Amino acid sequence: MDRLSRRWLVLAAFGAAVLPGAAAAEWVEWFADAEFETVFNDNLNQTGFDADEASDFVFRPSLSAGRVYQLADQTRLSGSIDVEGALHARFDRLNSVTYGVTLAGHHKFGLGPTRPWGRIHASGARYDLREHGRDSWLVDSGLEIGKRFTPRLDASLAYAYELREGESGRAFVGFNDDVWDQARHRVTATANFLVTDLLMFSGGLEYLHGDFETSCPKAGPAAAGPGPGPAPGPGPVPGPGPGPGPGPGGGLGFLAVERPKAVARDEVFGNAPDDCIYRVDGEIYAAFVSLDYPIGDRMAVDLGYRFQHGDGRVLHYQSHIATLGFSFRY
Repeated sequence: MDRLSRRWLVLAAFGAAVLPGAAAAEWVEWFADAEFETVFNDNLNQTGFDADEASDFVFRPSLSAGRVYQLADQTRLSGSIDVEGALHARFDRLNSVTYGVTLAGHHKFGLGPTRPWGRIHASGARYDLREHGRDSWLVDSGLEIGKRFTPRLDASLAYAYELREGESGRAFVGFNDDVWDQARHRVTATANFLVTDLLMFSGGLEYLHGDFETSCPKAGPAAAGPGPGPAPGPGPVPGPGPGPGPGPGGGLGFLAVERPKAVARDEVFGNAPDDCIYRVDGEIYAAFVSLDYPIGDRMAVDLGYRFQHGDGRVLHYQSHIATLGFSFRY
């Protein structure tokens, strides 16, 4: 049984535990959350070279609708159907629709506003892009704990395991091409502070360990040479000069030192037929802040910023991401 099958089995088991009691269950409420978010990312392709960074505006409408089941006084279960779109101003081959389901359980450990709480979740989704070579199945499961410390301050700590099973890429001879088969761990710490009765400030740190993709429009099979094999022995390695990744004619140096897990052709961020994208095993560190302000009883506006730094073996990249979002909750 592969990783994706195991994750779907966990998701199905969670659902089976909830559904048998549905006939006698106390379904307490329906909910629907809609959001429209505008995102600017100055390094969408997560490259380590300034000259190759691809910036873009992305417009993301999303809708999540479902129902809550009151299992006990302090325990709730919920299920939802989730749909999200992405429209890119420049790189329209990345336009996408994601649709799936989420099952979650929430428990509060005692009575009173300052008692801690916990949440578990499992979700599965299909990620369909205009560039069909990137189409994937997505599975996410995890847990979160949190606590309100004062009437104005609360904090939470979350862990999630994320799995992506994608299509086989257009391979170079001698290279593994499963760039979109990725798995990683995510840990997120968040604090929320109510500045005024209406304005909320949020901030946090995030750490990811596992697979991520990075592109380099200037590297191709002619530069890369033969597929990745044993680690290079002593002696100089041909390839890039100063800098963390491949440059013109420097693919061999990058592949020999970084040793990516997979390489495939990908022209989303360039025009050359031999542009490529890599799957790298590494770490990502991020810090984020946001301001949230309600507009009436059901709407809110959110302004956010995220700084992200990724490390492979020799690859290093940075991204600055700004967001402006409007949300509606029913």
